[in-house]
Amino acid sequence: MPTVVSPEQDEIATQLAFLPNETNDEYTARMKVRYEQVKKEADRINAEHAARMRSLVQAWRQ
Repeated sequence: MPTVVSPEQDEIATQLAFLPNETNDEYTARMKVRYEQVKKEADRINAEHAARMRSLVQAWRQ
């Protein structure tokens, strides 16, 4: 029976797969770039969430 994954999981698996004729060094460089992009987006989301929570706390204290 095949494993069923969400479209998002399938997309991530495709992004993480080796490309045809890709060397280990090329793969590593590509994964470093991808990691930095994902980390930057996560940091942005975390900062937005923290700002929203600070705003809620300030409103609650008033």
